Amino acid sequence: MKIKFGLKIFAFLFIMGFMFSGCLTVQYKVYNFKINKDGSGTLTITYKNIMSQVSSQSQDSIAQEINSDFASLLTDYVAGSQIEKEYPNAKVVKKELYEENGVLNGKVVIEFDNPAQVGLFKYDKRSPYTMCMGSSMTESYFDSNGKYDKDLNVVAWDRKMKELTLVTLVTEPGDDTYGLLDMWKSMKK
Repeated sequence: MKIKFGLKIFAFLFIMGFMFSGCLTVQYKVYNFKINKDGSGTLTITYKNIMSQVSSQSQDSIAQEINSDFASLLTDYVAGSQIEKEYPNAKVVKKELYEENGVLNGKVVIEFDNPAQVGLFKYDKRSPYTMCMGSSMTESYFDSNGKYDKDLNVVAWDRKMKELTLVTLVTEPGDDTYGLLDMWKSMKK
């Protein structure tokens, strides 16, 4: 009985996703790269405080945008291949949603054969690992265990480091953002 109800909610949200769209966003993204001696490794991305950012003013439209974003989270990211499209040369091995500190978070684990497959650059063995955040990136630098050059918008890590961390700020919570934890908890029942 609970499974059928959950499927009905999922189907409803999926259909709503095509009719209305807000903006699925997060407060922070935490990138944790673990690099092996041969250059292969894992990238774990933690999406902190998954939210819907709405543009509507009416309560009905706001609810529709939130439903649409939640449907997108489930169909495009968790069950879908959006992450795989963002990292086409690496292998996504795990995706999960979970609650922590009263907000909905997500975690993706990606395996790579070469750091370039996940956005890291290293010119040669003597060079540092670098990651260019780019001018069009929707994320801004927040913290890392490397050195950040704000003029170039590049993070560099010592070449000998094997665990690299970068935290980016995506969206500050505000009057136009709504956390998706309650919807996720409702779906799990």
